[in-house]
Amino acid sequence: MKIELTVDSTYSLKEMLQQGTLDLACLIDNAPPSKTEWNCWHIVDVPIVIISNPNNIISKEKNISLNDLKDEEFILMEKSAQYTIYFKDRMAEKGIKFTSFLKLQSASMACRLVENGNYLSVLPHYSVENLLNKEKLKYLMSIIIHTPNMCK
Repeated sequence: MKIELTVDSTYSLKEMLQQGTLDLACLIDNAPPSKTEWNCWHIVDVPIVIISNPNNIISKEKNISLNDLKDEEFILMEKSAQYTIYFKDRMAEKGIKFTSFLKLQSASMACRLVENGNYLSVLPHYSVENLLNKEKLKYLMSIIIHTPNMCK
């Protein structure tokens, strides 16, 4: 048996699933459209965290709200990343404008830039947990992507 691992954007993985070139995918996304024939085995709410450098002034504040982030520069993931879309939607709902300094495909690169700069980033908790535990990054707040269980 041969197992091949593909690491790609959510959009590309969904396309490969629909084309039949991929059999299984782990996605951070909303539930698939109800007309699909996909089977989902596990759906969880994914904690998305906003992080900063521990020396960033905003990291010293307590009880940070989304509105407090309006003047900060963000390093975000590519525009098709579901958690980036979700974050932008939450900010737009509240009428909060923010600056996206840079868009990347690599969460580890975003972490390194935040660790050594004065930027914020929005990433899944699992991708920053180790650096948060080592206190190389500072947790500011979480937003949760709630995924309705629409899979069969």
